[in-house]
Formats: sequence, structure tokens, C-alpha cells
Amino acid sequence: MPTLDEVIRLIPGYDPYRDADGYFFDEAAAQIVIDFIEQCIVHVKCEKGHQPFLLELWEKAIIANLFGWKSVETGLRRYRECLVYVPRKNGKSSLAAAIIIYMLLVDEEIGAEVYCAASAGEQARIIFNIVKMMIQHTPVLRRRANPFVNGIVVIDPNTKIPTGSVFKSLNSEASSAHGLNPSCVIVDELHAHANGELVDALETGVGARKQPLVVHLTTADFNRDSMCNRKYDRACKVRDGDVTDARFLPVIYEAAEDDDWRLESNWKKANPNYGISVNEEFFRSEIQTAIDFPSEEARVRRLYLNQKTDTERIWLTTSDWSRGNIEVDPERLLGRPCFGGLDLSNVKDLTAFILVFPGDAGIDVLCNFWIPRGNLVKRKRRDGASYADWI
Repeated sequence: MPTLDEVIRLIPGYDPYRDADGYFFDEAAAQIVIDFIEQCIVHVKCEKGHQPFLLELWEKAIIANLFGWKSVETGLRRYRECLVYVPRKNGKSSLAAAIIIYMLLVDEEIGAEVYCAASAGEQARIIFNIVKMMIQHTPVLRRRANPFVNGIVVIDPNTKIPTGSVFKSLNSEASSAHGLNPSCVIVDELHAHANGELVDALETGVGARKQPLVVHLTTADFNRDSMCNRKYDRACKVRDGDVTDARFLPVIYEAAEDDDWRLESNWKKANPNYGISVNEEFFRSEIQTAIDFPSEEARVRRLYLNQKTDTERIWLTTSDWSRGNIEVDPERLLGRPCFGGLDLSNVKDLTAFILVFPGDAGIDVLCNFWIPRGNLVKRKRRDGASYADWI
């Protein structure tokens, strides 16, 4: 079994010691949180239901880093923000619920305010319900918390009087988040947030706390300009040492853009819980579906390997497109039969004029696209497309 000092180095591509001037790793502090989760919290889902929450090594690496690193000067926690970028079915929600319970009941923050932020009400309830069930299944936790429909209130186990600490779930109605004083924020499925208003409101609200914690959980987003992709880009730069931010913990599990998504080695690379919560038979079935039906490739790659795609479904695979992406000389097309198609833009799409030249050796295609120059910058931000470069 590796030591905790070895465990904290297991986050892919990231060295927590690289920018650690002014901080030290407190192994005892990290062990306290690990012990609390493993001894006081149980799983409430699937075949592990009611069993102790024994952390996998990759989960232990996140917990040990978040709660073990301290400031030499103040003794307060080092990390204030974390991105957990992991594909579906790897147990992100259960890990987030365990962090919430610790921050709510054990962190000794006076009047703790812990929030789970999601894009929609139904999504916001997922982690909330896991937290609620975890507390209800453990007597020592149940004595300290009163669960209600929309929140969990912490009570003194002796007097039964509320302590002022509370956990609530929030959806994208950002106006309800202004004026809050969060000590811990879990942002669930960051890629699904249509805009950053709710997240911004919560992130700016933590300023009054001594050692707040914001954890973003997400699978990959589409290729576009979004808060999720901006957080991901920042995390990559911190991980790679291109940006110095000692308080940001980047946890990124993904298959690289040029990795073959058909190889099992890349499935394991992207899914730290492969063979545990990620069912191998189910995973193979999803991959085979994507192989048999190219329209499913983008969905499978994005959700299960964290490879960003342009759309949810495609009719032509990227590899097939690349094989035919050969530069055409318009001069040699003169005199050949040609079919033209013009698609005029309405509000947000592009105007397209396509010329198709059938031939004995195949089909040659010339494509032309236009957008108004006046909203070039706005379109670039909205679509995440390099229009200026293409011009």
C-alpha cells in the first residue's frame, strides 16, 4: 500500500510539490478526512449499498491533496478550487457527497454554508439525495443533522438546537445565489451550465471564509466557448506548469485527442474506476455501438473517454472525413459536371455555398462559408470557433 506522500502524486500529470513554496503536506490532517469517510460514510447506490465507503487510490489522492496541504504561515488549507474532470460512471457524485458531509459536519466552520450547484433542479437533487441517504444510514451522522425537503440543517446533538450550518442544492436560478456566504461549493456537471451566472455568484461569495473550497465536477464539454472549457484550459495549464496557481488542484482523466478510442488501454486511462463502478461489459457494449453506428461515436467518446467533440451525434466520423480531406485544385475541375447548393443563413448559422463535382475516381467538393464581419468576435465567443483564423 503506497504512503500518503506517494498517493498525492497520483493525479495524472500533476506534481503538487512543484509550486508548493510556502505550503507543507500534513499527512495527519489528510488521514483524518480519509478515516472519517471510510469509517463514518457508507455507499448508498448499486451493489455496494450499505458498505463502507472505502476510497479508491485516485479518490484518496484527491482527498489527501485537498485536505492535507496547509499554509506554513497560517496553517489554513492550501487548495481553494479543484476541477474533477472524469467521465461518467466513475463515482463523482458519491465522492462529492462525502466531501459535502465532511465540510458540513466536521470542518468546524462556524455557520457553514455548503451548496451543490447544478444546471437544473432534477440534476441538483442527485447529489443532495445521496448526501441525505448517507447521513440517514449512519447513526452518528443522523444525530447531528436534520434533513428537510430542500436542505439539511446541522443541530447540536445534545441540545438539538440548530448550529447555523446548512446544506442546500441550487439550480440555475442565479438570483437566489447572490448574498450567500458559501464555505463549500460543489458544482455538478459544469458542462451543462448554460451560462456562468450561478457559478460566478457562488465563487464570488466565498471571499469572507478563511478556507473555502469550490469543487467543479464534470465530463467533457463540446468544442465551444464555455465556462467548463475555460476551467478545463486553466486546469491543463496549471497541471502542465504553464500557469502558476498553487491553490488550484487539476484532476483530469481523459483519453488524448489523438488516442485511439477503440483501445482498452485508453478506456482505462480515462476511467480511474474502470472495472469497479465502470462496468467492463457495459463499456465494451458502448464502444461496440459506436463502432457499428458512427452516429454514436461522438456521444461515446465525450461521455466515456472525455474527448471533446463538436456535436452529440455525427453521421460521418472524424477519421472518415480526414481520409477524404485532400486539397482540390479548382482549375482541374473546369468543364466537369457540377451541382451547387446554397444555404442562406437566418440568424445564428452560416451561409454556405457548396459545389459538388462527381467523377469516375470519386467526388470532389468545394466549400465556401460566410458570416457577417460585424459580429465576428461575438460569434467566436459563442461558438468557440476560430473564425478570424479561417478568414
